[in-house]
Amino acid sequence: MSKKLLFFVVLSVLVAAVVQNVVWADSGPEHKTSQPWPIKLGTSGSNINDTSSLYCCSGTLGALVEDGSRQYILSNNHVLAQSNQGIIGDGINQPGMIDQGCGQAGVVASLSDFVDIRFKKGRSIPLNTVDAAIAVVVDGAVDPNGGILDIGQISSEIAIAELGQAVQKSGRTTGHTRGVVTAIGVTVDVGYSKECGGASNQIARFTDQIFIEDGTEAFSAGGDSGSLVVEDADTSPRAIGLLFAGNSTITVANPIDAVLGVFGVVVPGGTISDPEPMLTGSITGTVINRSTGAAIDGAVISTDTGESTVTQANGGYLLSDVPVGDRQVTASASGFRDQAKTTVVVADAAVTVDLSLKPREGGGDGRGKPNSGAIRRALKAKNRYANKLLSIDGVVGAGVGLSEEGRPVVQIYLSEDSSKVKKQIPSKLDDVAVETVVTGTFQAF
Repeated sequence: MSKKLLFFVVLSVLVAAVVQNVVWADSGPEHKTSQPWPIKLGTSGSNINDTSSLYCCSGTLGALVEDGSRQYILSNNHVLAQSNQGIIGDGINQPGMIDQGCGQAGVVASLSDFVDIRFKKGRSIPLNTVDAAIAVVVDGAVDPNGGILDIGQISSEIAIAELGQAVQKSGRTTGHTRGVVTAIGVTVDVGYSKECGGASNQIARFTDQIFIEDGTEAFSAGGDSGSLVVEDADTSPRAIGLLFAGNSTITVANPIDAVLGVFGVVVPGGTISDPEPMLTGSITGTVINRSTGAAIDGAVISTDTGESTVTQANGGYLLSDVPVGDRQVTASASGFRDQAKTTVVVADAAVTVDLSLKPREGGGDGRGKPNSGAIRRALKAKNRYANKLLSIDGVVGAGVGLSEEGRPVVQIYLSEDSSKVKKQIPSKLDDVAVETVVTGTFQAF
């Protein structure tokens, strides 16, 4: 189903289109009705101009965000701004037009800003990170605490998606659903329509995305675009991502930190601070095998502030531009246990941290979670080869997931099961195992 959920003029056709392949959540219908002000979010909504000659479209008003002076509804560009065609000031209604017979009543916000979606043009393939837009709230129209139907108020903090993480969302079509993060760092091609109800023949490539699956039922469906994906916690869950695309089995979401950062906003209660000049230093050292004393080539070195590098053949490494202060340095390598040390980084100077890793059996880290160093190595390999792999006809994406044994692997996503395509995909990338997964194509929901 392309783009958002479509409203057909002929009602019988609408019913057939909506019911097919959609599992209704227990409170799904509540998400499609007109709410008394101030409304909760996770509900039906749309740009009042999002129509064509035959259809009208709707998505989900996902969450409330703020910039210190005003509050905004957060959703997708293709929900609030008609895939780049919206005009600042356009009305945003609740419920969306599909749920009021293509009407325009119930304006709760006006379009304030959106990130342009950049589409493929010939051989030019620009990269996108988010499909996002915000709309300034009409006074009194939206719960000022940002309550979401079936979820409640969310945390003022956000979180980074992790493989195997349990998540939930509240959206217009499937209501309140739960799922699991199955891949991170995904590069994926997504189809968009040029107008409401049109074919999804505009392709946009997104990087660093999140894949979510339910396992038994659909985590999302057409009309759920714009939903906020949060931790599966009973109270004050942290936001993880912004849902924007998918297919019958996989949901795609933007990382929430990228979404909030592009607009300079936070979830209610969050803190917006002006960046201060950052003082940095560097960390250097070597990584060896504790049992043999041999240097370890290709070990991943990372800090608690996000800097990372890979050791050279002699085991040496250098981390530059590390913020000053107490820092934790972690070394990870396939076949070894992680080791972490704490050091103090001072401005414009280098500190030496040598690490020795103990060999281990298996692919886990001993704590029931995927090895963090192995995940970083897989992400590095995927990022290095993603564009080349996606140039293969039939490849629609690449990301990092877990094998059946629970080990991080590079996953290559195929539009269909094709031996011809599979023959062009290597079994390993930089010593990281590769798996092919037939997912089908992806469309903006």
